[in-house]
This record gives sequence, C-alpha cells and structure tokens, in this order.
Amino acid sequence: MVDAFGVERIGFDGTAVLDRSQWDLTWNAKLETGGLMISEQIEFELDISAVRAP
Repeated sequence: MVDAFGVERIGFDGTAVLDRSQWDLTWNAKLETGGLMISEQIEFELDISAVRAP
C-alpha cells in the first residue's frame, strides 16, 4: 500500500509453533512450585514490515 506520505509499504504477520522435542531441545528445569520452566511447545509471533527505499 501507499501511505499518506506517498511511500510504498508492505507488511506480513503470522504465527508458528515449534515442538522442542523434534529439535532435540530437551533441557528443562523443575520450578519450586512443581511446574517446568520451559513448555514443550513454543509459539512465535511474527510482525514484519518493509518500506521501499526512494
């Protein structure tokens, strides 16, 4: 799209879920409350924008 200043912009957003065990990332630590420090699945949120150079 073209913004109010006449500059071309583009943007993308998305999410991805990583299962740590598929990448052999098995380290974890138990918390004093009984839970684990790191979840088996990690969710990434991406928000990317770019501006065309003049």
